[in-house]
Amino acid sequence: MNRILIFAIKKMTHETLYYLALQKIPQLGAINLKNLLEKLGSPLPLFSLKKRDLIDLGIHSKTKGIELLKAKNYLAEAEKDLKYIQKHGIECLGLLESGFPKRLKHCPDAPILLFFKGNFKFNNQRFISIVGTRLPTAYGKFLTQEFISNLPKDNLCIMSGLAYGIDALVHNLAYDLGIASVGVLGHGMHMIYPPENTKIAQKLQEHGGIMTEFKLGTEPDKFNFPKRNRIVAGISEATIVIETAAKGGSMITAELANDYNRDVFTFPGRVNDPKSEGCLKLIFENKAMLITNTKQFLEIMNWQSTTKKTKIIQAELFTEFNDNEKNILKILNEKGILEVDELLHLCQMSSSKLSEIILELELKGIIKWLPGKRLEVN
Repeated sequence: MNRILIFAIKKMTHETLYYLALQKIPQLGAINLKNLLEKLGSPLPLFSLKKRDLIDLGIHSKTKGIELLKAKNYLAEAEKDLKYIQKHGIECLGLLESGFPKRLKHCPDAPILLFFKGNFKFNNQRFISIVGTRLPTAYGKFLTQEFISNLPKDNLCIMSGLAYGIDALVHNLAYDLGIASVGVLGHGMHMIYPPENTKIAQKLQEHGGIMTEFKLGTEPDKFNFPKRNRIVAGISEATIVIETAAKGGSMITAELANDYNRDVFTFPGRVNDPKSEGCLKLIFENKAMLITNTKQFLEIMNWQSTTKKTKIIQAELFTEFNDNEKNILKILNEKGILEVDELLHLCQMSSSKLSEIILELELKGIIKWLPGKRLEVN
């Protein structure tokens, strides 16, 4: 085997082992772990740091888990998980690795590790999330089928929660239509819950997959599912709520999507129908855009064409711009449409400075805003 390939495999396995070990210390919290990893560039150094080092890196001295990095042999436990993962064909996506979903990575409470099983590569697709009640009406089922049937079949992945009702219908329809779909689990990879959706989960792995942030052996406890919903909301460019009551998982997902500056869409329903109460509430509170068909959604998202178009600013015009403006335009020319959070990450400047430059370029008519806090060259 090629020496470079052997080294890459060893490095990947080594990194995965440390991610698995770090995941076993939930007391540090998702936000703390994400910040530490981004500052250090790898999970490996964390296990050699002292309490004073962690405090210097921004961890509060009273944070639970700050003493736990050396309290137990987490690496030994992680080795057992690694053997199980390799045996069952499960892929590990670490926060700092190239395969980790890029939009989710920008969420402040992103998980540090995702487990994935399927036939799919992230970051080369458009993602939408479709959620709804576990007990849909005939109207809700009709809306789901009509909406998905008119979506583009290529360069798209549909996310949902692999639960009863709308979730299961979404995954089945996507599979039948040849659209990639990923179900996000509220438990470990050792099982499928609800068990009635086992066949759906198997089908997803042929064109899409199943995903979870929960370590092996985690049971489907009720408090896991709201946590699961932040992945459904954060990984996608837009969330579509089909049918929902005023409270429940779909509303949690919609609220999270708003917090992450993602677009939220929903369908109207009858004012006296409890299954439409949540949708109407989202519309009334301006937390979701009202749509009645797929065409409206695609127009708002500017997805009428699946062909990626990059608009190039001619080189001779660059003399009008300062260095910071040139940098922003160069990134947009190379990447096309970008979410402002991703642009902030790529340009490596303060958010206030970036806002100032965006405003200046917008006033010059060079760039424009799109739904979902996205930017493109005009």
